[in-house]
Amino acid sequence: YLSNLYLQSNNGTYAITTGSNTDSVVHADHCKFQRKVGGDLAESFFTRCEFDGGFVCDTAGHTSGGVWFDNCTFALNMIWSQSVSDLYFNNCFFESNINISVTSGASIDNVVFDDCLFFSSSSSLGPRLTVNTTGGIDGLIFSSNEFYPGSSANGIIYFQAHGGSENIVISGNIFDRTSGAYPYIRSDDPDTRVCVTGNGFGVDAAGQYVEDDASVSISGQFKESVFGPNIPPDFSVQLDTGSVAPNLYIGTGTVSGAAAATCTLIGASGSTSPSDADYL
Repeated sequence: YLSNLYLQSNNGTYAITTGSNTDSVVHADHCKFQRKVGGDLAESFFTRCEFDGGFVCDTAGHTSGGVWFDNCTFALNMIWSQSVSDLYFNNCFFESNINISVTSGASIDNVVFDDCLFFSSSSSLGPRLTVNTTGGIDGLIFSSNEFYPGSSANGIIYFQAHGGSENIVISGNIFDRTSGAYPYIRSDDPDTRVCVTGNGFGVDAAGQYVEDDASVSISGQFKESVFGPNIPPDFSVQLDTGSVAPNLYIGTGTVSGAAAATCTLIGASGSTSPSDADYL
């Protein structure tokens, strides 16, 4: 149990770590960790803590599961090369340009980001989450977060590769915009299943959405996914070759791309409006 501590380390890698496969329990409140924190943690709580070295799972046997972060600040990129499960980030602050990278064979099982701020003081911001692993995804939720603008063709949330996915929900978030015609969500894996609904995609200083600059809010390869409704109602999606039906789009914008035919449209131009009997 740690409280009101500043753990400084001039040498070494970790401020806190554990042995492998130990299921260690840590409760920390109002602490500052100069180096990274990682280990095989279970049933652990961090409240009002500052992670100057980030929270990592990058050593064999460090497969944390059951860790809660509440009102915490993260100041460095984080690598998860080992599997993670039941991680909850609530009302946390991710400082400028931080990327969470899921790599190697790491799997994701029930990881939640809720009411967090992903801040940036730079206009040249890449993805905030990059998934590039042979492991699978079963439960990844982004809800009620705010993402500062990005300027990457890979978006702010990027699914580069994984070993299959289900239960990815991106709902109720705010994606800010300054300039550039970049997507917010991108997938290069045809086995990405997502539900993207109730989000607000922002405008630049001139009041323009990415669609006004001939781009799309969501792009890539998707499978059995749901898009919309979102703000603006005419947000657009690009489905690339490899996408797998059925996908569903609800909005007044367009679905383009070589695999657009994998998507059923509701509300978009050329679609059939829902009837009272079917939907009310």
